[in-house]
Amino acid sequence: MRIGIALASVGAILLLLGCQTTPAMRVEAGRKHLLHYEEHRDEESLERAVAELRRATQEDPDSFAGQTLLCLALTYRALAKDDESVLEEMRRAHERAIALNEGMRKHLVHPSYIAADTYVDLSSGRPEADREAYRDKAVEELRIVIREEPGFAPAHRLLGRIYYWRGERELARFEAEQAVRLAPRDAAAHLLLGDVYAEAVRNGVGEECYDTAAATAAIAAYRNTVRLAPESPRAHASLSEALVYAGRFDLALFEARRAVALRPTSANRTMLGLTLLMLGRPAEAEQSLLAALEDDPEHAWAHGVLGLVYFGRERFGQADRAYTGYGALSEEPYFYAGLHHGLALRELGRHDDARRVVERTRERADDDFEASLARFHLGEIGESELEASAESRCQRASLLFHLAYRDRLAGRREASRQGFRRALEAFEGQHWASERLLARSRLAEPENDEAPR
Repeated sequence: MRIGIALASVGAILLLLGCQTTPAMRVEAGRKHLLHYEEHRDEESLERAVAELRRATQEDPDSFAGQTLLCLALTYRALAKDDESVLEEMRRAHERAIALNEGMRKHLVHPSYIAADTYVDLSSGRPEADREAYRDKAVEELRIVIREEPGFAPAHRLLGRIYYWRGERELARFEAEQAVRLAPRDAAAHLLLGDVYAEAVRNGVGEECYDTAAATAAIAAYRNTVRLAPESPRAHASLSEALVYAGRFDLALFEARRAVALRPTSANRTMLGLTLLMLGRPAEAEQSLLAALEDDPEHAWAHGVLGLVYFGRERFGQADRAYTGYGALSEEPYFYAGLHHGLALRELGRHDDARRVVERTRERADDDFEASLARFHLGEIGESELEASAESRCQRASLLFHLAYRDRLAGRREASRQGFRRALEAFEGQHWASERLLARSRLAEPENDEAPR
């Protein structure tokens, strides 16, 4: 009887030993949880994977599979949850995996790149000081990656994007070009390069309102993006904008419509509306912009472009409402939108309101000419002082527009029409200039149809 009890006890012990969870079993369980997370993106599977793999590597620090999968799981957690608390643990797992198998270095993403990507995500939506602090951390991590793995294109691309956000155009262009050279089939790299050139377009060059050479380069980069990612709405919308800068409106319209077809967002509908406006089709532009605002009533850019549509069509009450919405919603309202809002209010006879709007607008002036324009409309300086501040061809064209508007508001209609005609000629080739559109509209017959929005 005792022998039977003893055998039963030994059998139970052996059974328990056989069922004991080993580090290898925990690694396999973690791997399965990771696969489930990759397929379904459920946080519970990710947390289970991290827990199993942490336990496995604690029990067996020399498990190459455990360290590698833990590094991957923590990478997912850092990116999915913007969790910077796991970054140091991820680095240790990465370093241990490489120490166990040097050949895996080329297959594992550099931990500093994961850290940089996490810091960029964490910077989003934060106050400026916090945002820049996180971006500084990201830049520091990316420099480590590029120093240790100079051929890793995503690091160049992300660094270029940070420089682009900060307005450091030459550094952004250099990194974008490096990313394209290293990964010529990476659509995101071409998109960044297009964005860098498009920003150069907006800032102008020399005598011109816009840099047409940069527009050509932006078009080439965005076309490459569309070729590599034909279903990307962002690529089509950006290409549309660059084509407008170059005055190729029919092609721009095709790309804008393609962007809306792929993703009918407020931003894409607004780009379509702006393109239609540039083509001289304000009624269609208005419908696209109203659709954008129906989707998102707080889309600042749609309000601003709609204000331009209404101001051009001499529907000043509606222009006032659209520009008011734009000013309230935009973080950095466009200077000329504020100036045109003031002119619309003067057309309505609301001179005190117009003065307040222009005074606020003057605070956003980027240069002496813009400040002089605001002062001119406030009656603080005369025509000769305004002329003295206009240095570029673009500024001189804008000067002619505002002098013509002064004549219009003073009731000198024929003088104003001649002035608008001269302004339109001066804006030749400056396809994106809003005042070119307005000069053209002032030479057409006014609509005077204050239809309710």
